Amino acid sequence: MKKSLLAAAVLSAVSFGAYADGVELYGIMDLAVAQVSNAASADSTFPSSLKLKGGVASSTTTSLTAMVSGGIQGSRWGIKGSEDLGGDMKALFQLESGIQANDGALGNGWATKATGAANGDASSLNGQLFGRTAWVGLSDKDLGTIKFGRQYSVIYDTYNEFDPVQFATLFSPTGNSGSVAGGGNTELVRQDNSIKYVGKTDNLSYTAMYKLGNIAGSTSAGSVFGAQLAYNNGAFGAAVAYQSAIDALGYDSYTAATGSGNTYTAASYKGRVGNISSYIVAVKYKFNNQLTGKANYQRVTYNNPSDTDSTFLTNNFLSYSGGYSFTSVAARNVGSAGFNISSVGGDYKLSDKLALYAGYYVINYDAAGGAKLTGKLTDPSISEQYASLLLDYNLSKRTDVYFGGMQVNTNASLTSGLNVFAAGMRHKF
Repeated sequence: MKKSLLAAAVLSAVSFGAYADGVELYGIMDLAVAQVSNAASADSTFPSSLKLKGGVASSTTTSLTAMVSGGIQGSRWGIKGSEDLGGDMKALFQLESGIQANDGALGNGWATKATGAANGDASSLNGQLFGRTAWVGLSDKDLGTIKFGRQYSVIYDTYNEFDPVQFATLFSPTGNSGSVAGGGNTELVRQDNSIKYVGKTDNLSYTAMYKLGNIAGSTSAGSVFGAQLAYNNGAFGAAVAYQSAIDALGYDSYTAATGSGNTYTAASYKGRVGNISSYIVAVKYKFNNQLTGKANYQRVTYNNPSDTDSTFLTNNFLSYSGGYSFTSVAARNVGSAGFNISSVGGDYKLSDKLALYAGYYVINYDAAGGAKLTGKLTDPSISEQYASLLLDYNLSKRTDVYFGGMQVNTNASLTSGLNVFAAGMRHKF
């Protein structure tokens, strides 16, 4: 009720101020009709919930034919604006909320569900009204831009530009996996209490980001540091980004495992904490006005948390987890393990209005570590391959229709290929 009243108040304010200098109401409505087969988890409310059966400790699959919100981009509405402060300096702000375009509900994660409980999918959206982003900042023509608040990670920013299939929710593993796009942890896609600086010199841009942990008694727990360096001269673009999270919260809805070699002991965790580091290298090249190629590589490494005291973890991270309903919080305790993800592909303009996007992705989990990361006790090394195609037709600058598919295979046991086919429409306002 309080959120409904707040939303009404915000919209009322916008109706009077949307045409004021520097303030803009904007949004995206993206709806698709999708057919999903052989998924471990499929939910029309959360298209990013798609998971391989081999990636979780489950022998069941889900098939789904439904209208879903966010085939390419999550549906949303937002308010952004700026004020000229003089001397080439501006004050900036942005507030953005998710929409479930198929039923009109808020699309901001767990709290939008009828029960308010976990639905088996992790997300950086935990029921906030402005769950997608909320920040305020300053920009200077020469000095760059600094922003404070809830913001996207440097890993997410890199994928957003260099993913070969539009970073699409239904057609790209980087688009539908928060763990990949977040740099190893879906909670890290968006980072609360963060400071982000972006500067630019000629063709070179550089970003530094720091998330405060905001945990009493610790200056580092829950903190994240990230940095990105990017180059773009029009035809050629490249970026490298690095991120390190200390005592980061991770969500696992399945049985985790600890141990060494091929021997593991199962322990039922719903929340695990660990240190997570990741880096990504990405390139793109525009061969001509029709063809653009893209490729990227990311490495994610999980290590034991810096603070393993169970009282500290329970007292801090259970409350830190927002809308999650954890039965326990425990250390990740995997030693050192991780995964690599590589992709190659691009887009080809068939005409001024029609473009074809194609991508091939491979995710390889470390031997031995793979079982601990995925909750499977029998497959210590797991490989996943994704093939995606997306055909996108622009009816105008703000409206397009699309059709696409993604086929996934893995060497994990109990697994059939995950298939996704969808047709949809996207409108930007």
